[in-house]
Amino acid sequence: MVDQRQVTPQVAPQVAIVVDSSACLPACLVEQWKITVVPHTLIIDGVPLQDGVDIQPTDFYRLLRLGQKDVTTSAPNSNAFLQALTSAHELAPDVLCIVVASRFSAAYETAKVAAATACQSTPGLRVHVMDSRTAAGACALLALDAAQAANSGLPLDFIVQRTEHAIPRLRLLATLGDLSYLRASGRVSWLGYSAASALRINPVFELRQGEPHLLAKPRSRARAINCMIEQMRTMAGDARIHVNIMEADAATDAESLLQEIEAHFDCRDIFVSQMTPVIGTHTGPGLLGVAFCMSPEEASTLSGI
Repeated sequence: MVDQRQVTPQVAPQVAIVVDSSACLPACLVEQWKITVVPHTLIIDGVPLQDGVDIQPTDFYRLLRLGQKDVTTSAPNSNAFLQALTSAHELAPDVLCIVVASRFSAAYETAKVAAATACQSTPGLRVHVMDSRTAAGACALLALDAAQAANSGLPLDFIVQRTEHAIPRLRLLATLGDLSYLRASGRVSWLGYSAASALRINPVFELRQGEPHLLAKPRSRARAINCMIEQMRTMAGDARIHVNIMEADAATDAESLLQEIEAHFDCRDIFVSQMTPVIGTHTGPGLLGVAFCMSPEEASTLSGI
């Protein structure tokens, strides 16, 4: 993975990177690495808005906390992906499109349709659409590493292989501030909402290879954060890691988590990102999470990686 604080683009890339807006990428990194973002659609009280374009996370979570908005989401359609792939092709001959796990969204299928259309209409263009099998900050780490590889002049086939090999080494941990959003989304069966809400717990879960797993049920926010730190110790050991801290209207907690991680882990790079509204619709405000990844040689020495 790339150290975002030290590496800058060096040569004309042969590959451009496209992601959907579920990836938690700060705007400064999107601009620095020339990553093309395809927005999901938020429908708020019947009004369609492009995620991260027509509405930003801060405004979105303020609306959620008011509790007076009906919000649903829709994946980018094939035309949106086609426009993004066409724009990315202006940056490089080939395109790698990395999308949120296919079990969570139709984005993967619509991106494949758009890729086939783009390649038919543009002779010589190659597009590879990759199911990241993850989401949010973990997907962002994949995209950033792919962009760094591309800006080192590496070819599409190499970057695809490199990125596929990184997916099993990704970890994403999070705790929720309000379980009612996950219940409303219909995606809470794995968590056991009724028991969790009755106990007023702060569940800590892991998203790994597209599957959510409940790890612990601490009774307070502070214990949930400590639990995530301990889980990181177990998963990463002493390895150097790349870290993306995600927050949904939880900036103070995110800053505290950043300080803890910097104090206890060997971070090659670490940054904070806001949880994108398309995911925040289902998780609600108050989510705090961390995505991290070890390098191949470091990960191979750890059990369970």
